Amino acid sequence: MVPKRAVSTISAMSFVASLLLAPGPASGSTDCPPLDQPPWIGVEVKGEALDAADALLETLSATPQVGFAMSWYTWDGTDQLLNIGAAGSIQAAEAVVADMKGVDDAMPPTKLVSVPYSWAELEGYQIQVDELLSEKQIPFTSEKRPDTGVIEVQLQPEAAESFSASLEALAPPCTVRIETTDTAAGGFFDISRNDQPPYKAGKALRVLNPAGTFGCESGFVFQNGSGPLLGSMSGHCSKGAGRTVTDNLSPFTTVGSTVSPNPFWASQPANADGVMYDLAFANSDVQSRVIVNESLQEDVVGKVGESAISAGSQGCRALISIDEHCGAIDDLDVTFGANTTDPVTGATVFKSVRHEYCFDENTASGGDSGAPVYRYTTGGVKALGLHSGHNSSLGDCFSPQSRIASETGTHVVLA
Repeated sequence: MVPKRAVSTISAMSFVASLLLAPGPASGSTDCPPLDQPPWIGVEVKGEALDAADALLETLSATPQVGFAMSWYTWDGTDQLLNIGAAGSIQAAEAVVADMKGVDDAMPPTKLVSVPYSWAELEGYQIQVDELLSEKQIPFTSEKRPDTGVIEVQLQPEAAESFSASLEALAPPCTVRIETTDTAAGGFFDISRNDQPPYKAGKALRVLNPAGTFGCESGFVFQNGSGPLLGSMSGHCSKGAGRTVTDNLSPFTTVGSTVSPNPFWASQPANADGVMYDLAFANSDVQSRVIVNESLQEDVVGKVGESAISAGSQGCRALISIDEHCGAIDDLDVTFGANTTDPVTGATVFKSVRHEYCFDENTASGGDSGAPVYRYTTGGVKALGLHSGHNSSLGDCFSPQSRIASETGTHVVLA
């Protein structure tokens, strides 16, 4: 700092983990423990301490007895604390931590907590949930909770009544938790947001990272000079080059693979939260358009420079979770920071982005990252930037397209 979609997601820029971790009850029990746990606020771990923590997490992830699940940085009032959730042998995890602390003085204070499932196990359950609902074209949201070993699923009341039993049967008792809502994301059963090709802005995407599958949204189409067309999305969705990007319909179609550089995971605060990826389609299958909602798409006819983004000026974002939402931009050139999940290690770390612009409302959800932000004009829309996150005090924030282009390549321009 995870549509709900038909994707396996991690909430990017707003995930705050809980410390109180407990396995679900024994098989056959229906008395599930509550999910509301005291939140812990993430802090930024810098320099040698961050390098040491990343090395520890990578070692744990390669230790079969541990079944590494997740980690997150917290503040206990006096010091930074690296919390690690391990499924399997806590003794094996303790041995790894002790060995590494013995040779690395930079290791931050560490606490090991038992969690019910490894990351791979929990993701396997979520994929089954997502595929069942996607095949039925049911609007839904699903999110992994590695800290508590739970998949949270939001459904509209009628769908919850029809499918709760089938979903809960996909995993051990109390692993799949159903919540009802009248606003379950309507964009996720809109086939135009999922099928590929044609490629355009506003598509639901899956990004395959070592720590799991991240859900993001496709942004505007760019071009590297006279070279190939490039897709775009939020940088926090993918840490390195060569990550596979797919759509959300099983069997999944490859959209492309990420290319470097990715400014979000470099210097802090980053100048932009954006990353480019090559496209596996012919140019004829790539459209410079924005999916506004289920029945409306707009041509991208230009771009808006930063000098034309002013307090009170209007803009819109095509969010998968709620479709289009428009309003006034009231925070200019701010530094926006929040927790995000490291897509390589699974750690929750604090990241920040400067030169962000924010709307006066907080409407986005997990999986909206990368959504196109634009302004209406004659003949279509002009690109403002890409949605990067949301904050209760700032609202929905975006990185301007000009900075994303300049930070990701010398000759990258909006196509």
